[in-house]
Amino acid sequence: MTWLPLSQLDETEHSWRIQGNTVQFGGTGTYRKLRGCDPATFEVFVEPGSLIARDRNHVYHGAELLSAVQRDSFTHLGEGYWRDADAIYCEYETALRPLNGSDAATFRHLGEGYAADRAQAYYGGSKIQSANPLALRLLHGLYAADGDTVFFDGKPLKGSDPQTWREAAGEAGRHGFSHDGKHVYILRTQTPPRRCRHLAAPARHPFQRRKTRLQNQPHPARCRPCRMGRRQSRRPRRRRIRPPRRKLRQNERTAEKPLAKRVNRLSQRLPENTPPTAFR
Repeated sequence: MTWLPLSQLDETEHSWRIQGNTVQFGGTGTYRKLRGCDPATFEVFVEPGSLIARDRNHVYHGAELLSAVQRDSFTHLGEGYWRDADAIYCEYETALRPLNGSDAATFRHLGEGYAADRAQAYYGGSKIQSANPLALRLLHGLYAADGDTVFFDGKPLKGSDPQTWREAAGEAGRHGFSHDGKHVYILRTQTPPRRCRHLAAPARHPFQRRKTRLQNQPHPARCRPCRMGRRQSRRPRRRRIRPPRRKLRQNERTAEKPLAKRVNRLSQRLPENTPPTAFR
C-alpha cells in the first residue's frame, strides 16, 4: 500500500491540486474544494483507477469527505476492497460504500474481485449466492469455487461439480472452455450434449429396426449416417413444384392471335367483291 504526498506526483497522474491553503479535486477546468483538508499532510493512494486520498484527520474519495471512515485503521485489502476497525468497504466508480452485513473479523480478499466472510460471498462488491462462503477459493482467472458450485465472473456454472471441474487450455493459452465429469462450458454457458439426429427419430433411421431402444440414447459410433458426415433418411426428396400458369382472359387470347389469321377468317365470310376498306 503506497501513499505519496501530492507534491511528489506528476499532475497528469491524479486529479487533485493545491491552491493556496486548500486542496481541490476535478479536471477540465472544473474543480471542487475539499472540506476540512490540510494541504501540508495531504496524501494520495497510488493505484490505477483509485480515487482515495487522506490527510492527517480524514479520508476522501475524490472530493467527498468520508466522515464515517476511521482514518488511523483504514487499510487497503486489494482490488477496491478496504477496511477499518468496524466495517468493510468497496470502492466503486463513483463512491466508496460499505458492504452491508459484512463481518470485518472473518472477511478475506481472494483476488480477481472475489471476497468472502463467514456469512456471505462477494464479487466486485456485489453479493453472490454461495452455499459455503468459508470454503470459497480462487481457481484461475475469473473462476472460483466453493464446496458445491463453480463460479465464473461471479455467476454460478449450472450443474458444475467442483471436484471434477477442469479448465481446458489451448495452444494460445486459456480460452474460456472448461469441463467437469458431465458438462462442457464456454465461459459460463453450458453447451448442450450432442445427440444423434437419427436416433431421435427412429422411424426414419435406415439402419436400426428396434425403435424402443433408440429413444433418448447417446450418440453411437456405429451410426453410419453421422459417421459418413451426411444425413440419410427414407423421406423422399421434395420436388420443385412450379406454380400453375394463369389462364388468359378472352380479350388476351384474341390479342395474341396473328392479324393474318383474323383477316383470312373475315375474308371467308364476306362476298368476293368486298372493298378493302371493310378490313380496316
